[in-house]
Amino acid sequence: MAGFGNGLGSGINMTLAGDFSPQQGRAEFIGVWGLTSDMGSAVAPFVMGAVATGMSLAGAAAVTAGMGICGAGLVLFAMRETLQRRTA
Repeated sequence: MAGFGNGLGSGINMTLAGDFSPQQGRAEFIGVWGLTSDMGSAVAPFVMGAVATGMSLAGAAAVTAGMGICGAGLVLFAMRETLQRRTA
């Protein structure tokens, strides 16, 4: 289940990187996008460990769920559509 979720998340992340990258400097943009994503993946276990230490394991799960809901809300309401349809 975790591998399935990771595969979906990685694919979506790189698709967004390609969609939002500018024409000039595309490779650099995608490189920095990937670096930022990898840094988040590396730091997240330490942050969740700190939350679990300060609260409880159930509290860390609730914080993780809340962050996921906030991220979904950002994607739903704050990201613009990248597909530009041509008009006749």
